[in-house]
Amino acid sequence: MRSTLTARRIAGVVCTIALLAGVAGVVAPAAPAVSPVAEAFEPTLSYYKCPPKSLPTGVQCAKLTVPLDWQNPSDGRTTTIDVRVKRSKEGKGGLTFNPGGPGGSGVDAFPSVYSLLPDDVVSKFDFVGWDPRGVGGSGLKLAGPAQPFVGMGLVPGATGGAEISETKPGSPAAKAGLVKGDIITKVSDRVISDAADLVAEILESVPGDSLVVEFLRGGASREVTVIVGSVDSGCQYGTVAPAYPPATGPVDWQVYWQQAADQIAAINTACLAANPDSAPYLGTWQVIRDLDALRAALGYSTWNYWGMSYGTRIGHAYARTFPNRLRAVVMDGSLPSAETTYGLATSFPSNSWVSLQLFPALAAPAAARKMTVIEEYLNGKVVAFPDGTELTRWDWAEQFRTLLGSQSQYPTAVAFVNNLYAGITAATPAERAKGLEVAAMISESQRVLLEEEALEMAAVFVFVNCSDLHDRVTPSELAAASESIERNYGTPRPYSMGLNAACFGLPPGDLSPAIPSGSSMIALKTPPVFVLSSGDTATPWVWGRNLANTFVGSSTITYESTQHVDYLFTPSDCVNEAVTDYLITLKLPPRHRQCTYSPGGPIALR
Repeated sequence: MRSTLTARRIAGVVCTIALLAGVAGVVAPAAPAVSPVAEAFEPTLSYYKCPPKSLPTGVQCAKLTVPLDWQNPSDGRTTTIDVRVKRSKEGKGGLTFNPGGPGGSGVDAFPSVYSLLPDDVVSKFDFVGWDPRGVGGSGLKLAGPAQPFVGMGLVPGATGGAEISETKPGSPAAKAGLVKGDIITKVSDRVISDAADLVAEILESVPGDSLVVEFLRGGASREVTVIVGSVDSGCQYGTVAPAYPPATGPVDWQVYWQQAADQIAAINTACLAANPDSAPYLGTWQVIRDLDALRAALGYSTWNYWGMSYGTRIGHAYARTFPNRLRAVVMDGSLPSAETTYGLATSFPSNSWVSLQLFPALAAPAAARKMTVIEEYLNGKVVAFPDGTELTRWDWAEQFRTLLGSQSQYPTAVAFVNNLYAGITAATPAERAKGLEVAAMISESQRVLLEEEALEMAAVFVFVNCSDLHDRVTPSELAAASESIERNYGTPRPYSMGLNAACFGLPPGDLSPAIPSGSSMIALKTPPVFVLSSGDTATPWVWGRNLANTFVGSSTITYESTQHVDYLFTPSDCVNEAVTDYLITLKLPPRHRQCTYSPGGPIALR
């Protein structure tokens, strides 16, 4: 899932929004049961004038009109898919792609991806980009009504009151004078024993209410009045940084996941209730039918398809459903064949640990010991940066993993390690201050990036994944898995299981049909090529190997890196030339090609 895109941040993001916004709602009507798709609907492609300065030069812009629900294509309800087409000289068909997510925009990525494509590819094939349902310029946006907003995060697991972990600048809580470390004990005559009590009180309020808040600060009892604000938060999963488990010390994973489940369920239920005409129709089952309608509307007999991360789920589902409509398939950073939320989440943390072992060997041998010192330090302390911000073990794990997902960021990752290590261990205050200053700048840039991606993609990420994967797990199952993962791979790793928790409050019957999946073999006219990183930070190598095993005659290219999505995003000729040759000639590379690490990042050709 490329967001890197992400199974990035979902559990933490939704935890915080439940605390900051306090949402509630009623479950929307269920989507209809799966039925055969009729052929009564004729999708239409309507071209429009592209926005000024659209790239590449000569690109065409269009809207594809498709049924709202492909289970009932003739019921009169429709939506639109935003499309970009760059015509080729030879016109030998179309090459399309999905950049990952769920929630990644093919339209936004279109210029940069086109700039990387070899001349032989763009001369032969039209290049086609599109935004899936709910993304970018396509229809079915998720939005929520105004909800109560107080603007404070809470420390999970705290007892004897609800302890504030942060207040959002300019929020009602901040304006009332509440700060990090205050322990709320009573709100409008209701005794508050923990975070759940406070969340419940917020859920019952409405914008404009006056909440009399009693709290402890430094052991002294105080009282303020908080005027509840409002925010369009029914589906705003990513407005602030996540509420993590405790910053230091042991974690009660049962408490954490139970609170996460309750808060996520409230957010999801509100979002579904606010979007009865969009949320039930976002799943990949619908998306692959949009993709085939786009193929037909453009006049191609088959697609050349390049799936990145979540895009490999689209490719897999499309191949199972429309196997004769694919000329060539490149699966880059793959998901497994028989996906479940439990399986994805519980296998993901071990891969994060593998990435941490491979990175020093490739780029910075001295970093291995320093990374260990940093993680051990953060288990017991929080780093206070000179700019007033802080770095917890959860921040470190998430931000550093994000850097490792793009090998062009290896120099920044090395600088993060070296300067944070100096800030913790240097002999003099001046050396420590200098190290922390640089580490703070890197940390802040990563924090902003992660928050922007969460804000843009989280709602679609949740509803697509929960539509596609119909298993649901309990907080107890998550807690048991977390305890095992923590013992094996370190305390910060279980937090990355957030994908697993994101479906609380979303019964499968209320959403799109599940994706076609499984381990039964798929035979395409030309087998696909799988591109896998040995230490991929987002989609483990073994996931791609597993999916490749379900395609008869498939070839794999394993690249030695922590990079997530390799073709053209690394300078490896071993990877790039083999895939390009496959796209042009349909010549498969050797069944198990191995490619060594090549330093550097993507190289734009135009």
